[in-house]
Amino acid sequence: MANLFPDNVIKLISSLPPEQAVLIRGPHGIGKSQVAAEVGRLLDLPVIDLRLSQMTEGDFLGLPRIVEPELDAEGNTIKFGMTEFRPPWWFVKAMTEPVVLLLDEVNRAVTEVMQCAFQLILDRMIQGRRIHPGTRIIAAVNASHHYQVNEMDPALLDRFLTVDMVPSIKVWKIWAQKAGIDSAIVEFCTQHTDHWWHNPGTSNLEPNKIYPTPRSWEMVNRDLAHMGLFNSPSDQLFRFVAQGLVGDEAGSAFFDFVKNYDRNISAEQLLNQYDTIKERVKSGLTIDQVMTIVEKLANHSKTTKWKQGQVQNIANFMADLANGEQVFAMWNKLNGLSKDSELGKVNALLVHRFCKEHILAAVGHGGGGRTAAAAT
Repeated sequence: MANLFPDNVIKLISSLPPEQAVLIRGPHGIGKSQVAAEVGRLLDLPVIDLRLSQMTEGDFLGLPRIVEPELDAEGNTIKFGMTEFRPPWWFVKAMTEPVVLLLDEVNRAVTEVMQCAFQLILDRMIQGRRIHPGTRIIAAVNASHHYQVNEMDPALLDRFLTVDMVPSIKVWKIWAQKAGIDSAIVEFCTQHTDHWWHNPGTSNLEPNKIYPTPRSWEMVNRDLAHMGLFNSPSDQLFRFVAQGLVGDEAGSAFFDFVKNYDRNISAEQLLNQYDTIKERVKSGLTIDQVMTIVEKLANHSKTTKWKQGQVQNIANFMADLANGEQVFAMWNKLNGLSKDSELGKVNALLVHRFCKEHILAAVGHGGGGRTAAAAT
């Protein structure tokens, strides 16, 4: 099956009939379990997350109990004594009400547990007890030769609708902004996607080396916020935390990025709330500060179509810059958007339309004729 981004996987699973089991395959740390959580939210169903790699046969089937024989008044046997399995709590819930049942790390489970999962997925029952017709089964596996996993039984795979999931920086950015991930992390990962996620399918993983994943960046945000280090990016503890979670290369690059990161002016602030930063801009920015902001705008333009009011704010920003050199540097960068993506091309045309007069004004201040001619 073709690779799908997380939002496509969520839409697909939510629209399938409940009895259709789905297998999500993909590397670790890309949000497979979060897909199940989002499906539960959309369908208003509780999510039960089972890590099969941590379970025994008893955890899955339940434990046996002895049922004593029943005798009549004369001592004759009415019911014979027997043993029966008392189902675990999660199965009782999945029987009595519709839920999203996430069977995570199926291919890391011991053989006995995998066989139990086989019956649940195949027949939607265990030990003669059937799950609720509205219960949905989602299984997740790490699918790569880099992982120490068991092979999936072909007969088991035949019961699944199988989805190969790949992460999407665009989808992750939207999620991260809603989840309150620090803007420095969001902008760093957006600008440096090679440090956001290391695709194990494109290169071999070195033993014992730490690689960045979307999940590990979430942990960076949590730990640095807890330690209050976002306001102290020069603290070496900042570097140690980042490197310990996303690896030496990504951690060091992020450390350097944050030290030079103008946290007070983001692309979103300039586009949507320019009045709140106008006085600071008019008080004077260095060329490096301007280009840092423009770099953020350039990356924002690749994923979002700008509205007329947002481009007008860019024009206002240009008008408030200290000198023509800054305006030209900004124009050259934004004019290059048309080469990066279709969205960038659309946004570059809007910038040209609304900002042309500021470019021409900069010409009058000695900004340089050649670039100005290209702008006109």
